[in-house]
Amino acid sequence: AYILHTCFGAGPNEIRALIGPSAGRCCYEVDPDTAKRCSDSGLRVQGRLVDLWSSNRDQLLESGLRMPNIDVTNICTICGNAFHSYRKTATKARNLALLML
Repeated sequence: AYILHTCFGAGPNEIRALIGPSAGRCCYEVDPDTAKRCSDSGLRVQGRLVDLWSSNRDQLLESGLRMPNIDVTNICTICGNAFHSYRKTATKARNLALLML
């Protein structure tokens, strides 16, 4: 949000964010040391599961975006079948992320 504001003059009310399909809080499990580091840095962690969706949403809110301007698909690429997940298949296939200004 900072760069969009600084470079393009966009205000928080004009910026929309989408947190797309990705490793979900249901499946994104990390080792105990990583879980502690994530928790210590303010990310949402339950046991060894890291909630990247909420953590990213929290960062967007802290940067000035409003909740109605943030959408989360809540689609887990690990337990779902609609998208590729390296963590699930360990293949060299990749996904593509896009940004639209």
